[in-house]
Order: sequence, then structure tokens, then C-alpha cells
Amino acid sequence: MKLQVSGKWGALGLICVMLLTGCASAVPRQPEGIEAPASATAKTAELESNGKQRFIKPQVRLVEEKPTTLAHGFRYRALSVRDFAATNPGAAFASHKTYLGAASCIELRTTPDSRVAAFKINTDVGTRYRAKIDRLALAAYFVPSCAWWNPELTRSEVDYVLQHEQIHFALSEIVAEELNSQILKTKDDIWAEGETSREAFDALRTTTDKFFQEAVKRLEAVHRDFDSGTSGIFVPAVQQNWMDRVKARLRELRA
Repeated sequence: MKLQVSGKWGALGLICVMLLTGCASAVPRQPEGIEAPASATAKTAELESNGKQRFIKPQVRLVEEKPTTLAHGFRYRALSVRDFAATNPGAAFASHKTYLGAASCIELRTTPDSRVAAFKINTDVGTRYRAKIDRLALAAYFVPSCAWWNPELTRSEVDYVLQHEQIHFALSEIVAEELNSQILKTKDDIWAEGETSREAFDALRTTTDKFFQEAVKRLEAVHRDFDSGTSGIFVPAVQQNWMDRVKARLRELRA
């Protein structure tokens, strides 16, 4: 007889991956035939004269959260300027505030229905507990309280910057969906044992941490790649190509 002793994954202490991205609204170069907004061109001169980079390296880290914080943020959808509710870009980007168009705050979290289960097993050394994944899934959440929008952006800059932040959100959701596919294929082979249910849960958490470490690596790589070709420069065709690609990938993953 199996003795169920587990609750929701969040009750064990949620691990999430936090991503902070800050994107410059300055435009150091633009393709032939496309005129950069005058305000952005002025920012460019100041940006270059101060030796500033066009974008700030994405800040990605693992954080422990209490379940009560899950009420903050929303899952993937279209963004609007109103979703950026912070009054400043935060300590990570404070020194770049003059040059930022926006700063997004995105988290990859375990979904509310993620669960692990532990049950008693009899061994040669006595009774032990084995913990396994019942369900584990990740999703991208946008957190307005730490997302900042530069109120000085001109009308001509708003659409480009907003689309840019939308793509950051989409890329995060893609990483989550791809990891979910990987987890689904391997979860039945992932388990851990301990003398108590808590010990088994803790051992399982150590094993599953690899998925979060993989999320960190993937997020850093894909967001850096995107920013290097689109942030701080006015390349609407290039950015639209990214938008088309992420939309197609999301459709493919959700089919």
C-alpha cells in the first residue's frame, strides 16, 4: 500500500528563475532608407560619448519564493505600456536609466498544478520513502511591479520598444515550453529516496534543480542573442523577423 504524503510543489518551497532585461532606446545605426527617431539619435550621441553599451546583459538568477508571491504577475499574453508599473528600473539598471527604453521583469515558475509524491517502500534495511515527480511544469510570468517603462519615450519609439519587450516575454515562454517537453520525457525516471518523506523530497529537489540550471543557461543565451541584434538600434525588419519566429515556435510547441 502506498502512503501519499505530498502536497503541491509550492508547499515545498518554490524555485523560480528570474530574468531582468534592460534595453536601450538609443539608435546607433539604422538600415539605409529607414530614418531613426530624432530623440533616439540624440540619445545615441550621449550613449557613445559615455562609452555605454547598447544593451545591458540580461540578469538571470535562481530565487526561492514563498507561495504567497504567486499572486504577482501574469502568464504569457500581449503586453501594453500599462503593464510596466515600477517607478524606476531597479538597482540592476539604475546607472543606465537615461538610456533605457524599458526594463522587463520575467520569471519562470513552477505551475500551480506541479506536484511531487512520496510513498513508503520496504527495503532490506527497513522502511524508507521514495519521492517522484507527479507533475512538473514551468511557465513564464511577467511581473509588472518590477517592470519599468521610460516615460520620456517618444511616440515613434514606443511601438519598437514594446515589441522588443514582447519578444523577451515570448522567448522566456518558449524556454519554459521546451523544458516542459524535456521534463515530460524523463520524469518517470527521476526519483530519490530518504529515511523520511522530507529527506526524500529534498533529495528529489536536488535532482530536479538541473532543469532550473538549464533554464538559466538557455535564457542567458537566447536573450543575449536577441538583444545583440535589436536593442539600441532601429532595425524594425530584423525585430519583426524575431517576432514572426517566436510566434511560429509557440504555435508549434502548443500544437
